[in-house]
Amino acid sequence: MLSNYLLTAWRHAQKNAVYILINMLGLAFGIASCTVSFFNWQFHEEFDGQHLNSETIYKVNSIKKDQGELHKYATTPAALASSIPDQGFDIEAARYWAHQSILRIGEKVLKRPSAFTDPSFTSIFTFHLIEGSFDLSNNGIILTKQFKEELFGPETAIGQSLELILDGQVVELQLNGIIEDHKLNSSFQFEVLMSYNLYRSIYGDANNSWITDTHATFISSNLSVSDLEFNLNKFVENVNVADPKAQLESFYVTPLKEIANEA
Repeated sequence: MLSNYLLTAWRHAQKNAVYILINMLGLAFGIASCTVSFFNWQFHEEFDGQHLNSETIYKVNSIKKDQGELHKYATTPAALASSIPDQGFDIEAARYWAHQSILRIGEKVLKRPSAFTDPSFTSIFTFHLIEGSFDLSNNGIILTKQFKEELFGPETAIGQSLELILDGQVVELQLNGIIEDHKLNSSFQFEVLMSYNLYRSIYGDANNSWITDTHATFISSNLSVSDLEFNLNKFVENVNVADPKAQLESFYVTPLKEIANEA
């Protein structure tokens, strides 16, 4: 009985081979499209989702007037993050300066994406520490796992020295921590993390002023967006007094989850 059914089905398939093939290809294309769409949605939905406090993290942006028109800027005054704690606001802040840094150990010289930031950066954001600590003081440095292995190999390297070559200066650094490599759906892709104070020591204290901008200021707070912006806008006058040409109108914040959409 079963063999008769199979034989009948086989004969039917032979007679309608083209029709069946078209249907199979259509079904396969539909499944493939749904699969790609799902992974694309998941990639964007989980963007920066590794940070435990992602719902309370924001990026501060500026609105300035230029020739009578208002324009949005991603940069903010360098002094903003360091001034927030002095006001007693329930806001944790960190500056972030992206850079392409040259590091040297022995005869090995490599250039990698890096960042100079404040100590609070690693408490605002969640990075998986494999070994060592997040200590950036005294020229401490943190490397991603992959870059650490390029420089030192697979053996333990915490406490080892390496050199930063920047603007003709050679600065000795100490490896204090190793973190997991970043996911592709992360706003951060640095391989080297260093102290913002180190950056200031190389380029001068102007990088903590109301006149000089830093690439980004990140904040973490349980306050509402309106309260955050109200408190941040108390600093607008500081900028315009320090530099009357700045024409800063206000600060506004972007939730971490929306930062990728602004790029």
